[in-house]
Amino acid sequence: MRSLVVLLVVFGACGALPGPGPVVLPPDAGTAPPSLRDHFSSTPLTAVVKPRVSGAGLRVARSGDRVLTLTVTRDELGKVSKRLVATTGDQEVWAFEEGLEEQFNDFAVHPSGEITLGLERRGATSDAFDLLRLSAEGQLLHRQALARPSTIPASDQPAPFLMKGVPNGSVVTGWLPWLEVEANGEHVVVGLLSRVDRHEAVLVSGLISLTWNGAFVERWARIVDGPHAMISIAWQYDDFLWLDAATRLLVTVAADGSVVVGRTLGNGRCTSVAQTFHELTVAQCRAARSHNSPHRYQPFGFTFFSGEGARLRTGLLAPQELEEFVIFDMDVRGEEVAVAGTAVRLGANGEPAFYFEPPGATSSTPLSPYDGYLAVVKPDGTVHDERFVDLGRGDYFSAISWTDEGLVAVGGSDWNRWYGGMSLSRGSQPVLVLAPLDGSPLLQRTLPVEPRDRHTHLLDVVMRGNELIAVGPADAPMTHSGDAAVAPMAMGSLRLSLP
Repeated sequence: MRSLVVLLVVFGACGALPGPGPVVLPPDAGTAPPSLRDHFSSTPLTAVVKPRVSGAGLRVARSGDRVLTLTVTRDELGKVSKRLVATTGDQEVWAFEEGLEEQFNDFAVHPSGEITLGLERRGATSDAFDLLRLSAEGQLLHRQALARPSTIPASDQPAPFLMKGVPNGSVVTGWLPWLEVEANGEHVVVGLLSRVDRHEAVLVSGLISLTWNGAFVERWARIVDGPHAMISIAWQYDDFLWLDAATRLLVTVAADGSVVVGRTLGNGRCTSVAQTFHELTVAQCRAARSHNSPHRYQPFGFTFFSGEGARLRTGLLAPQELEEFVIFDMDVRGEEVAVAGTAVRLGANGEPAFYFEPPGATSSTPLSPYDGYLAVVKPDGTVHDERFVDLGRGDYFSAISWTDEGLVAVGGSDWNRWYGGMSLSRGSQPVLVLAPLDGSPLLQRTLPVEPRDRHTHLLDVVMRGNELIAVGPADAPMTHSGDAAVAPMAMGSLRLSLP
């Protein structure tokens, strides 16, 4: 398939919120390299756009001079498949493809260049999760079933893991990762979401630390949240993978092996934390859910574990005066957690500040004012460096990277959703922002996209120094694209970079 490569040199494309953009002065010869702020402001965006049908990036990582991307393809017959692809520049070096009835979930890159890939065998009714070890050249070195955790302490009140996601007939059949895989040196930590025995509606989440020495061996395991129901959420469409964000686990591993697990803290999960681990109270759980509709407002919890598996504490992020709230991603430094997502704020009258089309209109169909949401949160849930990013229409952030100069986040902007339902009526365009943590104005870059009857946005980002690579779908379906036919549900792909 022919690849359309677009090189964009946008003078003044980096805006500052609030106030005018910064004046970027070129560094003197012989001085230190430019700061990330200068690089973000002045470097031309490079976009690689591939039309329907091609693999859109879900996850991205760096390994030396190679970029590794977990891609998803949905063709015009509705068939969904994934590949793990290694590229150098624009050239594909190797690709590892799903087998029959397999569904790739997540991957991690180790210092040696080897890769751990987690997948689910969708045809299996239990014990369906496998871990694969690949060489840096994409060759299969080892494959084994992920065994049911055996070292969970009795104090966690361990539930019977079925080691299986929801059945194929469930509403959540798409891209939801039941396994979250993170490297711990050459070893691996797995965040696990599984059904409990044969109960389709009951889930349990856990954390498993495994050593690698030619095979994966369990070191320790813990329950994250005890038995709970699938999170209730109104976004039953996959415009931005909102359903995934409300259900999946987010896992980060520090250099000392300590682990933080973040997730939407729905009623069942929050009650489990309160009753089993006594880290929150039932009253806190009730208060976090009481001020809004539970399917649109999703409190966020984050639990700290030591490198030896000791459960340390759980924090709760539940900002007030918001109509809607969902966190899509997190990054961690020390004991602080940076989060990225979207929110709808309430005004002094208790209602959102609805807007209308075209811009400047004062009446018409009310549209919900989604702002991109960024914040740094202390272990006790105290928020600082909170930002609501309003670029005019709907905004959301799907991925975040915490750098020495601030928070880099990517997602989609300039879309519309009418207030009375969950349908999107205007497609998104990709957005990148740098939010300094020193009080400086936020910087933003966008890639204009036309026409706006479909989505183009970003789902993940990886940083190396000042270099940025972000991936996502292009020419992707909107809420009702597939109502009359399956073919419009196909999509293309996008890769944006600041080299």
